[in-house]
Amino acid sequence: MKRNFQALVVLHQCLIFAAAVIQSVTDDWLPPEAKILLGVESSLLDGARDDAPWSLVIDIQWWAVILIGLSASAGVLLFRRWGRTLFVAASLISLALSPLSGLYVDVGWTVMVASAAGIAEGMIISLMFFSPLRKLFHNSGEI
Repeated sequence: MKRNFQALVVLHQCLIFAAAVIQSVTDDWLPPEAKILLGVESSLLDGARDDAPWSLVIDIQWWAVILIGLSASAGVLLFRRWGRTLFVAASLISLALSPLSGLYVDVGWTVMVASAAGIAEGMIISLMFFSPLRKLFHNSGEI
C-alpha cells in the first residue's frame, strides 16, 4: 500500500505538469484574434508575457505555489508530518488563487487531465488522513 501511495503522489505531479503543458499548447494553437482577446500572445512557460505589475504578481504567486506544491509532494513521498500539512496548505492556496488566473480557454484534454489531477489530489489527502497510511506520517515512514 505504501508503494501504491507513493506512485499516486508521483502520478499527481505528472498530471499537474501535463495539464500545464496542454494549456500552454492550447494557447499556442489559438487563432490570432483569440490570442489578442484573451491576452495570451505567449504563455507563462516560455517567459514572454507582458510586464504589467499585476501580471508579475500573478506569475510570482504561480511559481510560489508550484514550489510549495513540489516541496509538499516530496515531504509526502518521504512520509514526513510536515509534508501532509504543506500538501493541504498548497491545495488550499492553489484553490484560493485560482480566480486570479484570468480569462483562458480550456479544451477537453486540459479538463480531462486537470480533473484527473484533482481526483488524485483528493485521494492523496484522504489516504494521508483517513487510512492506515496516516501512521506512517507519525513514524517518519516506518511501519
